[in-house]
Amino acid sequence: MKICPKCNHENKDTSKFCEECGTKLVDAPKFCPECGSKLTGTPKFCPECGTKIGNISEVTPAMDENETDVIITSDFGSYDTIVPYDGDRNYMGMWTAIEFGDIEKAKELIDSGEEDDYSIFVCDVHNVKMLEFLWDYGKFNLYDKYGDSLLSKVICKYSSDLNDYRKNHDYDFSSHGDVYTSEDDIHNKYLGIIKFLLEKHFDVNETLSMDETPLMEALKLGLIKLAYYLIEEWNADVNYVPTIDNEQKLNSPLILACDIQPENDLLFKEKRFLCKYLIKKGANVNYQSIMRDCIDELEYSTALDSVLGTISFFEVSTVYDEDIKTRQIDESLYILDLLAKNNAEPSEESIDTVRDIKSPDLKEKVRILLHLTREQVA
Repeated sequence: MKICPKCNHENKDTSKFCEECGTKLVDAPKFCPECGSKLTGTPKFCPECGTKIGNISEVTPAMDENETDVIITSDFGSYDTIVPYDGDRNYMGMWTAIEFGDIEKAKELIDSGEEDDYSIFVCDVHNVKMLEFLWDYGKFNLYDKYGDSLLSKVICKYSSDLNDYRKNHDYDFSSHGDVYTSEDDIHNKYLGIIKFLLEKHFDVNETLSMDETPLMEALKLGLIKLAYYLIEEWNADVNYVPTIDNEQKLNSPLILACDIQPENDLLFKEKRFLCKYLIKKGANVNYQSIMRDCIDELEYSTALDSVLGTISFFEVSTVYDEDIKTRQIDESLYILDLLAKNNAEPSEESIDTVRDIKSPDLKEKVRILLHLTREQVA
């Protein structure tokens, strides 16, 4: 496969020009697994050190060239169910009125002056008409008294409901008005609310709670479908990271994607697609975050550092079963290969992590993928 240097489109090995933008293609560079020298042509031995050149792609799980990026689409905002309320409406408060989509009761409470701050309940709504009513008729507060934005609250509640559903499919959401029969119900409900808030007020790249953008929050919480939606439908910037104080730089969307630790086969596959997708969208593979550690020293990290950290952690972990550890390491090698093929450069921190890998075989695999010499990781 040939990667276009201009648009990152994946082309067939036989292609001379990019199928997407027409840029002239060249073969991806190869490197000697021993000394790291750049190779030209298809030599059987390295011209610098004489090492026999084999098929180094075998060091990592095969990257399926037939895989395509799956953008999970949905009828965004279609979740507009009204759940029948079987209680006494005379005792219905604003929270219940919003939950059950009772616009008449909500209007009555607003007119009476009994309720003047109900934005904290909006992340529980599953009726878009109720949102429209509250925006046009009431006092729609976009931030609570602690300064947390409503959009942040919605995204966090989205993650909470999705995780509860995945862990326990018979979780009784109906006790507070929500009836989810599938993950799509959850996605549609929250994507509908997020779409409404973006249309009415919020900017897709603005800073929310914890100095993060909606895209950063989505990736930090593992909401991959929301991440796709923000990028595809709202053009969220895959490289935008808000500036914070004290010389710090937050993790980029790509680093956050690399930090996701899947729990099942589907999520492993989603992570693969997500990382490939962000790189195709122009994510900077060499962006370096700067954060203060527990002793107040600056700590630098790239996407490579994140993946290598996962490998290092699972190699020595005694908490997880061997099959889980093996899968996590194999998938991390896959992402490592992906980053290396897209010109990610190992930092000194990355090389230090490789040196600390205990298994000689695993260290050798990582070393070859990153085109490091044995002297560098000794």
